[in-house]
Amino acid sequence: MLKKTLTALMAVSALSMALPATAQAGWFSSDKAAHDRHHEKGPREGMRELKLTDAQKQQMRDIHREQRQAFREKMHTILTPEQREIAAKHEAKRKAHRDEKARD
Repeated sequence: MLKKTLTALMAVSALSMALPATAQAGWFSSDKAAHDRHHEKGPREGMRELKLTDAQKQQMRDIHREQRQAFREKMHTILTPEQREIAAKHEAKRKAHRDEKARD
């Protein structure tokens, strides 16, 4: 009886040590791990696999710019004046950052 009890306690002890390690390693959250791996590659990795021509790349950029502008216009219609002011400050920071990168 004592031998079975000790064996059971050792098994439970081993499991209690192993479970946190496997959880930390992401074994129980494979969707999150896959999501993290996707972002490690970068957001444009999937686009690179398409092997677009230069003309197609330019068309994609044009579509993105058009939709970005339409999104901003629609967004401003639902924002309060205070929220519009905050959004304008963030946009100014983004523009300054883009301009700085363009100079480099």
